[in-house]
Amino acid sequence: MEQLPGIQRFLLETMGGILILGASGSILGALIIYLIKKLVSFARSHSDIFFFVPFYKYFRQARIAEKLSEHQKPSKDTEYLIYCIGEWLKYVLFSFMLILAIGMTAIILLFFGTERPYTLSASISTILLLLHRWLKKGFFVNFLFGRHFKKKVQAIESEQPKTFKKWLKSH
Repeated sequence: MEQLPGIQRFLLETMGGILILGASGSILGALIIYLIKKLVSFARSHSDIFFFVPFYKYFRQARIAEKLSEHQKPSKDTEYLIYCIGEWLKYVLFSFMLILAIGMTAIILLFFGTERPYTLSASISTILLLLHRWLKKGFFVNFLFGRHFKKKVQAIESEQPKTFKKWLKSH
């Protein structure tokens, strides 16, 4: 440890030290650029791994809900309607919990700043966990009714007048 100030002085105050630092920085920069280039070419050739695998959980939830709505399409079963309402309520609950967690984290930051890192990291972890669950449930609920139902809703919405004045004229 006694040699560290001497090495630091040599590297920062002499011409040879500055040349060594510059050369090592250039070599390190070139190595980083080379590694990034290799990583980008690998990512391009294996794009399904980098882009679809991390989001598979969300796509899976959407696909499950879509298949479930296709399976239930011919019947007008009340159990399916009750199931859909329950899933929407869960989504609303997760939304409320996420907003509450974000608010609590903001309060922790306002009152304590970064003085309590364990509390802050626990609240941020809670936000990330709830955000993950919220996204999964959101994809599931979004595809629960299926495309045929959404097309009917869009057709009904397009038939309705856009403003109150137009609605008055039509009635």
